[in-house]
Amino acid sequence: MLDSLKELRAEKGITQKQLGDAVGVTQQAINSYENSDTQPEYSTLIKLADFFNVSTDYILGHKAETRVNDEVIKYLSDEEDARVMKKYLSLDRKQKKVFSDFIDLVTDTGNSR
Repeated sequence: MLDSLKELRAEKGITQKQLGDAVGVTQQAINSYENSDTQPEYSTLIKLADFFNVSTDYILGHKAETRVNDEVIKYLSDEEDARVMKKYLSLDRKQKKVFSDFIDLVTDTGNSR
């Protein structure tokens, strides 16, 4: 259930123990959450979301972004902008980071001419 927790922890490059220490639970508790043996208490779930700067829905694996994404896209008047935005919003966190880095590279290159 909490596959996203393992993914977030890996992205940040921290151990289960380091995460546990940061949110006030044991390494065994983090391991148990990641292996779907148990679920975190509500207060721990909030601490995890705050630590990673994501929503509790994201930690739980719920993809509630679709409705919000549609609201954002409807305000784009250019079809190409809307197409690119739809694709961007469908990416996972890791893919968005790669995309963002690429955009930075392209815009930084363009500014140095």
